[in-house]
Amino acid sequence: MSEDVWTEERIRALGVRMDAVDAVRAVHGCGKTRAYEALRGGEDLGFRVLKLGRRYVTPTADVLRALGLEQQPAPFAAVRPLRGEPGAA
Repeated sequence: MSEDVWTEERIRALGVRMDAVDAVRAVHGCGKTRAYEALRGGEDLGFRVLKLGRRYVTPTADVLRALGLEQQPAPFAAVRPLRGEPGAA
């Protein structure tokens, strides 16, 4: 897979946060230099940028929202019916 191609699956696989430079590149389709300029310039990027120590990160959910991709809900776990409910053993 090319390092420059940001797919929905690749973004979701990053977990709850991602590097802010990569977030700018994924949402705005620019290179690293332009992404750094946007971050340093304080531009409105369409998502939150958080400083953790010396790193800038972005919640993955914000990036997905900026791209028009809704966050997928977690699948429901199988739940046994309570005693006395229909289907209870």
